[in-house]
Amino acid sequence: SDNTLETLLKVDAVGKDFELWPGRCGKGQTAFICDGGPHIRVKEMLVGGSA
Repeated sequence: SDNTLETLLKVDAVGKDFELWPGRCGKGQTAFICDGGPHIRVKEMLVGGSA
């Protein structure tokens, strides 16, 4: 199985649809967060199981 850095090195296309969504800390604290990003295409990636 690959790790995150190995997977990021296999990204071969990035979409133009970059979006961020606001959020808050899951503990109810005042830490503001956001998540999101563009669609990406990865040329090779193992999802679950074994190769």
